[in-house]
Amino acid sequence: MMRSESQKIFRNACDILGDVLAAQGFTYRKSKRDARRPGTLFEHIVTFGTSRSINALLGRVQLEVRAIAWSDELAAYRDKSGLSLPINTAVLFGITIENIFHPAPPYIRYDIGDPAIREDTLEAIRKVLLSDVMRAFELVESPTQLRDVVKAQAMPCLSEAAIRDYFDCFEKP
Repeated sequence: MMRSESQKIFRNACDILGDVLAAQGFTYRKSKRDARRPGTLFEHIVTFGTSRSINALLGRVQLEVRAIAWSDELAAYRDKSGLSLPINTAVLFGITIENIFHPAPPYIRYDIGDPAIREDTLEAIRKVLLSDVMRAFELVESPTQLRDVVKAQAMPCLSEAAIRDYFDCFEKP
């Protein structure tokens, strides 16, 4: 498979998944290969990426899908509190979509190069987007709901520091 063909397959898959997210209120940006929607506390972001080195292998086209919860208010809280992080201070989580509710690794990167299974692979991604990703974005908008999930240790994508910062910033007594 030529490089331009793998890019075409990648772009088409992103566009299909972007349409899924657009139906959920996201704005899909083809040029950035991401989808965004504003929430009350967080901006909800889904990004699509690929690997040029793996895509150079005949018949392989890799697709990575990540979910990011972004908050300028959280970043301002962290900065004001003197908290320094090795990552962007506005990010509560930024992780491959299957690892939101399931401990990492493995980090899932889909192979969409095989036309015989591409449609099924995209359907599997669609299901994770509509279940896990939408649920995670809903949870970060509600400190009460998120507290229950954190108590049950059911969201391993959140570090202890992220949990602490989230509740210090958003949970009002």
